[in-house]
Amino acid sequence: MPSKTSTDSQFMARLGEIRKASETEGPAWLLPKKEAAWNAAVSKGFPTRKDDEWRYTDLSPLFSLPVVASRADGGPEGRKSGDKFLAPEDIAVVIANGRLPEELPVIPDEAKGLTLKKFSAVSEEEFRNWLAPDFSQPTDLFSGLNTALNYDGLWIHVPAQLQVKPVIHLCHVASEATAVNVFCPRVIVTAEPRAEARILMTFSSASGAAASFTNALTDITLGFGAKISLAVIQDESHENFYIHSARVTQHKDSSFDSFILTTGSRLSRNNLAVTLLGERAETLLKGLSLLQGDRRADHLTAVNHIAANGTSNQLYKGILNGQSRVVFNGKIYVHPDAQQTNAYQLNKNLLMGDHCRVNTKPQLEIFADDVKCSHGATVGQMDPNEVFYLQSRGVPQKTAVAMLAKGFVDEMFPQARDSVLERFLLTVNPLLGAVAH
Repeated sequence: MPSKTSTDSQFMARLGEIRKASETEGPAWLLPKKEAAWNAAVSKGFPTRKDDEWRYTDLSPLFSLPVVASRADGGPEGRKSGDKFLAPEDIAVVIANGRLPEELPVIPDEAKGLTLKKFSAVSEEEFRNWLAPDFSQPTDLFSGLNTALNYDGLWIHVPAQLQVKPVIHLCHVASEATAVNVFCPRVIVTAEPRAEARILMTFSSASGAAASFTNALTDITLGFGAKISLAVIQDESHENFYIHSARVTQHKDSSFDSFILTTGSRLSRNNLAVTLLGERAETLLKGLSLLQGDRRADHLTAVNHIAANGTSNQLYKGILNGQSRVVFNGKIYVHPDAQQTNAYQLNKNLLMGDHCRVNTKPQLEIFADDVKCSHGATVGQMDPNEVFYLQSRGVPQKTAVAMLAKGFVDEMFPQARDSVLERFLLTVNPLLGAVAH
């Protein structure tokens, strides 16, 4: 049996072949950046369980995938498999098998001024002015691999003062049935001062799709007073491996909120790093994992308070059954100049079976003296007395368990309804009964 080191090397060699294929597409100005990112990724090497942030995650099953370069976008049928998440009013971009469509959607009148551009259509001047900072040295191996292997990326530019009403929906679909592909979608969002937009990312698999490895990277920059909402639904097939890294930079008075729903994939990893550079910036991070079988979900959050009067709030929950596993590794870092910071972090998990498992590690690092910061974590099973109470009122046991599970997640969803929230609920509600039993 080959050693872990040799399987690492073999997998990296296969990725090297994919990198060569990706160099034939995309803009020429990006090639030096892709090469630098590849060299940085190779020098870093794959993380192991000796690395603190990967202590509870074994990547060795990923290395056995016979990955090849994606050559097809699945055609009309492959793109159609993502329809369950689409709404007619969306500004929708269907990204099938990691490939952007030939034509991007026409911007409706209510969002005039919004720009969607492929990297291949971005000029060198635009690159220097808007995108260059987001192509700095990769923060980890997987962000480097994304830059090195992606075929073409998407730039979303929201100009100053524009409030985009429709949802910008990036619908990622895995539909390749004949080969194990690596998908490296790349998105950069630039929100100028007082701009507002909602972005929904959905990741799903078509029926009959082969196993795949999704390695997505999203960079978001919020100018003064800008407001961006990012919602992610990860519902890929059990055979897939999924990693999504999001890096967010906030300037003065900006507001960012995210909601990540994880239901699928053999291994799902969400890396979310938020830097509050300006005063009075606000961040709200939510995550919900609904897992059964042997699925596993990892959440790594890092919130850096650089400036004063910043606020961050994190709430991550999980409902687990079977042999599933959730890992939560969250850190709040308060710098010396970030006085009067309010930062909160909470991770709560409900175990529905005897063999599921949670590893949770909320952390605070505070170097300012005038702050309000707290964190906490809970892991427990459903209270049998509560189930019995509902049964004594005539509620069947399965229904009682599902009702209590729903109550556990209800606080994740605000009372106000919008189109994005409805799509979350359409995914969550059918799963609750299955995971609860």
